[in-house]
Amino acid sequence: MAFTYTLLIILLIIAFILKHPSVKGFVGEKTVQLLLKKLDPNEYYLVNDLLIPGTKGKTTQIDHVVISAYGIFVIETKNYKGWITGTENSQYWTQTIYKKKARLFNPIWQNKGHVEALKALLSEFENIRYIPIVVFSGRATLKVSVSSTVIYTSQLVKNILSYKDPVFRKQIEKPLFGSSPYIICRIRMREQNTPKHCKKKMKSVINV
Repeated sequence: MAFTYTLLIILLIIAFILKHPSVKGFVGEKTVQLLLKKLDPNEYYLVNDLLIPGTKGKTTQIDHVVISAYGIFVIETKNYKGWITGTENSQYWTQTIYKKKARLFNPIWQNKGHVEALKALLSEFENIRYIPIVVFSGRATLKVSVSSTVIYTSQLVKNILSYKDPVFRKQIEKPLFGSSPYIICRIRMREQNTPKHCKKKMKSVINV
C-alpha cells in the first residue's frame, strides 16, 4: 500500500512538472531540434537556442536558426494546445481550451525581433534572405489569419526544403577554419554562450 501511494505521488509530481510552461517549451524545442536534424548537414547548418545581442541592448534568444545557401531560417517554436486564434497585426493571440482563454504575445512579432537582431549582427552581408517561421506542435489547432509562415511542427522540414534557389552560396561557403562557413563563424563569434577560447580562435581569423 505504501508503495502505491509513493508511486501515485511521484506520478502527480511528474504530471505537474510536465504542465509547467518552461518544461513544455523545452519539450517543444527539443522536438523541433530532432526534426531539423533530418536536414542534410552538408547543406543546412543548425544552431539551437542562439543567444545574441538584441537591437535594444538586450539579449535575444532564438529557438532555432538554420543557415543554408537558400537563406537563413529563423524559427520560433510554440508548444501550445487548444485553439490558437489571431491575426498578422494583432499584438496578442488567444489560446482557447474548452471555455478557458489565455493570451500569448503575437509570435510573428516576436520572431520579427529575432530577425532584426540577426540582421544587425550580419549587417555587412548583402542579399541575405531571412525566412521567419513560427511552428506550433500538433497539440494545437491553428485558426489564425496571417500572411506570414505559421505552420505545424510536422510541416517544418518540408517547408524549409521548398526553398530551392541559392541566394548567397559564395558567402556561405567561404571557409575560415576547419569547415566552418563565414556567416556561421560570424554568428558564433557574437553568440553569448560560445566559450571564450573558441571566440579567441575565431578572432584570429576574422575582424569583428
